[in-house]
Amino acid sequence: MKPLRQRNPREYAFVVSLGMACAFVAGYTNGVCLGGFIDPDLNNARQTVAGVTGAYTAAAIELADGNLSEYRLMVGTILSVMGGSCISSVLNPRPVAFELSPSYGGTFMIATVFSLIGSLEALHNNRREFFFTAVSNGIMNGVSSMYSANLLRTTHLTGTTTDIGLFLGQWLRGNRTNNWKLYILSGLATSFWLGSYGGYEASKATREYSLLFATVFFFVLGMTVTLYICIVQKVGFFDALFGLGKMGNTYTKVIVTRNGEEVPAEELLDVYDELDDLRDGHVKQAALVEALASKDMKIEKRRKTAKEILSAIIKGNRDQYGDFTVSRDDWDALVSTAADPAMSYAMARRTHSRRIKRNDPSAREAIAELRRVSMIGGVVPSTVDEEGVSD
Repeated sequence: MKPLRQRNPREYAFVVSLGMACAFVAGYTNGVCLGGFIDPDLNNARQTVAGVTGAYTAAAIELADGNLSEYRLMVGTILSVMGGSCISSVLNPRPVAFELSPSYGGTFMIATVFSLIGSLEALHNNRREFFFTAVSNGIMNGVSSMYSANLLRTTHLTGTTTDIGLFLGQWLRGNRTNNWKLYILSGLATSFWLGSYGGYEASKATREYSLLFATVFFFVLGMTVTLYICIVQKVGFFDALFGLGKMGNTYTKVIVTRNGEEVPAEELLDVYDELDDLRDGHVKQAALVEALASKDMKIEKRRKTAKEILSAIIKGNRDQYGDFTVSRDDWDALVSTAADPAMSYAMARRTHSRRIKRNDPSAREAIAELRRVSMIGGVVPSTVDEEGVSD
């Protein structure tokens, strides 16, 4: 996969701007929760909700002093951040660096829900607002870390500050290789600082209502990511919002027509193979849709049932790439004519023989699938072994 600076300018600008916005939001929530104005009548009603390095040390000190109330607050915050990042990973179990996951928009919206709960809890001044706000920050930092291979760390600045120092040292010695990272990290640190300043001032002015602004920020971030996925990946709004934009997970069949007539599956597989430059059996979904449109082909999609969609998402649809790519197996299954057993068997044999010849590690699975397809279709299979497919 191409690193961030080698992406197209539009994607580069979007991701960097989104990262700055996330850092600002994290700084804002931290400024509010550390400012002490949510409930000034409650002693020490302040807590970090972004980075938790200090919380680990504070937890140890409070336990040593026998202050169990503060100890529970520190441990609860740590577990909240951890839980948030865990949620982001559960929703995106196979992230691909520098590739948008179908579920990123929905993941940000879940962070919005936790932020909203934290905002409402702040009205009751019972400290639970710290936990829910920390969960939302954990989700946001989890997404940014998964996407950027830990380049865009938006809620804590220890690693960012260290990297800035490293890249400054390289720059002073004439090494400009990482200057682009230096600019991004400096922007992240500045955004976090500005957010912290804004959060502190907002908490002074609006007190227990100040976290509501953070909820609005999270909502705007979620909607921005969702709409960007809609535009770039050419999927519907609700598909982007609920992570249903990937063909293999959402559709049971794709019918492609040209001048009112259905295009044969073999021709559609040829279109796929033309795009598969690396011969790894994975093609970007948007590129595939554009290629079909350029050949005056129209796509009609038949959606799976809700139960089938959920099952496909949980199982990953046998696809080890958590991005907007379509595997050759999925494309074959989507366009092949199931009503014709001979045709289904022929297309399956063609697909699996290529995988076996490429020494695909899932060759055994391919052979088993080939035999299954042939038995279901009532076609007597040819001799198949692990070395290849023979007639």
